[in-house]
Amino acid sequence: MEPQVAQKNTTNVLLVDDDKFLLNMYARKLEHSGFHIESAENGQQALEKLKAGYSPDVLLVDVIMPGMDGFSLIKEIKQQNLVPRAKIIML
Repeated sequence: MEPQVAQKNTTNVLLVDDDKFLLNMYARKLEHSGFHIESAENGQQALEKLKAGYSPDVLLVDVIMPGMDGFSLIKEIKQQNLVPRAKIIML
């Protein structure tokens, strides 16, 4: 599935968390506040979205995830310079 493109005046957020309950809860709250949300259930899925061209303004990343934890994800994003202007928030 291709990432959606939000309206120009909307803040795009990539939410990365392996806990589906938290992922849905954060997404609903943020969407209700006017943010455009893309979500990923793990670090690899997040990297795939970014490499496919999704360019969020903010990344909300869980620290503890199976496979690739949040620190490894952020390290990979920075090494590949995938979203140089995005604000990164660790959950």
